Amino acid sequence: MKNKGFTMIELLIVIVVMGIIAGFSVLTVSEVIHASQEKADINNLNTLNVATENYIMFEEANSTDAFEGINSDLDRITKLLTEGYIDIRVTPQQDTATFGWNTIDQEWQLFVDGNPYSEETSGYNFGDITIDDAINDGMYVYQENNITYDEDEGRLVFDPKKGKTLKSTSADEYSFTVRWSTENLNDARILFLFDYHDDTDLDKGEGFSILFRKNTNFVRLHTLTNGTKFSNPITFNYASSGIIPNYTVDDSWYGEVHTTKLVITRVNSTTKNVAIHVDGVYLTDFNYTQSVIGETVYYGVSNIKKTDSEAYVYSIN
Repeated sequence: MKNKGFTMIELLIVIVVMGIIAGFSVLTVSEVIHASQEKADINNLNTLNVATENYIMFEEANSTDAFEGINSDLDRITKLLTEGYIDIRVTPQQDTATFGWNTIDQEWQLFVDGNPYSEETSGYNFGDITIDDAINDGMYVYQENNITYDEDEGRLVFDPKKGKTLKSTSADEYSFTVRWSTENLNDARILFLFDYHDDTDLDKGEGFSILFRKNTNFVRLHTLTNGTKFSNPITFNYASSGIIPNYTVDDSWYGEVHTTKLVITRVNSTTKNVAIHVDGVYLTDFNYTQSVIGETVYYGVSNIKKTDSEAYVYSIN
C-alpha cells in the first residue's frame, strides 16, 4: 500500500525550507521598513531646518543663537510648533535616531546610535546628482527660422555657510556655476561663477559683496583648483546695487539664506543674455558669447576642492 503522506524526513525538509523562506521575507520587510524610516527622518530633518530658517527670518531671531534661552531640543521643536512653523511635532522614525540642534553651525542634525547621520545634514546634499532643491529650472521653447531655441530660468537657493569663494588657501568651495561645452568634469570650461560672500572672510574682492565672475578664457576646472582667478569679475556690492545692504547697517542679511535667479535668454545664434535677480529683485544683466554654436550649456552646483573636484550639473539644451 502506497504511503500518501509525508515521511518524517520530508516533513523536516519542508519545515526547514519554509523557515529559510520566512527568514528572507522578514529580512526583506525589515530592510524596506528601515529604508522608509530613514527617508522619513531625512525629510523631517530638512523640514526642521527649513522651518528654523523661516523662524530666524520672520521672527528676527539672533543669527548666532536662533533658540536663545531654550536649552532642550524638545523645547526647540515645540517652539517651532507653537509659532506655526511646523504643523505637527517632528519625531524620528528610526528607533535609535534623534534630532539635535547644533548650536555652533545653527542647524539641525540627525543622529543614529549617537553618531551624526551624514556630514551634509542641512541645506543641500552636493553628492546627490538627482537633487532638485538647489536648482529649479523652467524652460520656454520657441522656434525661429525652423530652429528651436530655449529661454531658460535657473533658480538657486543657497546656504550662506556653503557660499565660499574660490581661493587657493581654502580646502572646500561651494559655488554656483554656468559651464559650457561638456558634462565631463575634467573637460568642463566654466562660463560664470556666482559667489556668496559673508563677513567671515574679507579676502573676496569687494568685501561683503556678491560676485558673479565671467570667465572669458574658458579656464578649466582643474586649473581653477590650483588657484587661478577668473577673468573679468563682475561685482555688486552694497555701495552700488542698493539691494545688498551695508553690513554696518544690517549685518543680519549676511547670515540669512538668499534666493538668486538667473534668467538666460537668446540674443542671437552665438550670444545669450544673463539677467541676475537677488531675493526676487532685478540686479543687472549682461551678454556673453558662446564661441561654439550647438554645444550644451550646463549649470549647477559645484563642490571644488584643491585636491579634487565634483560637479552636479543641469543642462540647458
